[in-house]
Amino acid sequence: MSWLRELVRQDVWEKHRSLREMDLERVGRLPPEEKVNLAIDMTDAMVHVCAQGMKAQNPDITEEELTRNLRERFKWAKRWQQRGGLVE
Repeated sequence: MSWLRELVRQDVWEKHRSLREMDLERVGRLPPEEKVNLAIDMTDAMVHVCAQGMKAQNPDITEEELTRNLRERFKWAKRWQQRGGLVE
């Protein structure tokens, strides 16, 4: 699973190269709509990667099952973070 995590990190890192090249101060000065767009793009990338991982593990999964599993995964991550756990 660590190879998948590393692949995800590389993929997200490359997709958001422009964000990586900006420093936090510049990001802080972005207009609110640009910050929202960056957050949406990163969220979309994360959901896509999670979905592809689930599809790879369960090739016959239906869209309904995939959606349900994704929701459960994100609920679990939120609970884990609220308890002080770290989600990579």
